[in-house]
Amino acid sequence: MTPTVDSHCHLQAKPLRDIAARLVAQAREAGVQQFLIAGIQPSEIPDTANLARSLDVWFSVGCHPCHADEWDPTPILEWKDDPRVVAIGECGLDYYHKPFDAALQQRVFREQIRIANAAGLPLILHNRESDADLVALLRQENAHAGVFHCFGADRATLDAALELGFFVSFAGNVTYPKASFRELVSSVPSDRLLIETDCPWLSPVPHRGKTNHPALVTHVLEEVAKLRGHDPESLGRQVVANFGVCFPKTSNPPGNAA
Repeated sequence: MTPTVDSHCHLQAKPLRDIAARLVAQAREAGVQQFLIAGIQPSEIPDTANLARSLDVWFSVGCHPCHADEWDPTPILEWKDDPRVVAIGECGLDYYHKPFDAALQQRVFREQIRIANAAGLPLILHNRESDADLVALLRQENAHAGVFHCFGADRATLDAALELGFFVSFAGNVTYPKASFRELVSSVPSDRLLIETDCPWLSPVPHRGKTNHPALVTHVLEEVAKLRGHDPESLGRQVVANFGVCFPKTSNPPGNAA
């Protein structure tokens, strides 16, 4: 059984929530050792916290850019010190889903970077068709810790992410043959690499088109290992170690968190 992690999943999403316990048990049997439920909306934080506790997993608190009009920092500030909260996000910019308010997204993103910096927490970054603005804001706000989740950008953005000190995570779409960013997988240093499902979305081949779930991260691991010319088991051990470095609060096992 190859050890690995699912560094970004949405078990709070409607297609998964009611069966989350079964899915986590199935994933653990497949070798998944760590899970991080990424936040989407501030209003959902209390429910996500209860879910994370019941599953004995980690979670993050934040506001996805597509929900920038729902921005409310109060729940994030209230929950950021919870023992299971290991990051701020997912947050960032999304210029793909239209219509969008770039100014609003940027303001909400800046506020979350500042919260993360003040709390000493890493960021979980969402970036879609917003490379230049996202990198510029990270530089302006002196952001230096976290992960570019579901990386799908170009080499210049990858170079910037690494220069800023961020980890880079690949999701199920890395298994899609036409994904242009596949050629960049081997350029990520082994100690900056993470993998994820982003479930319930982006199911990897051969499950593309079906509902994604954490156990399928093993397909992501196998594909990333293939693209890098690495053994999946050794790469799996590396991403487990990287998870702990990217999210330092995970050094305290979830079972010990209140």
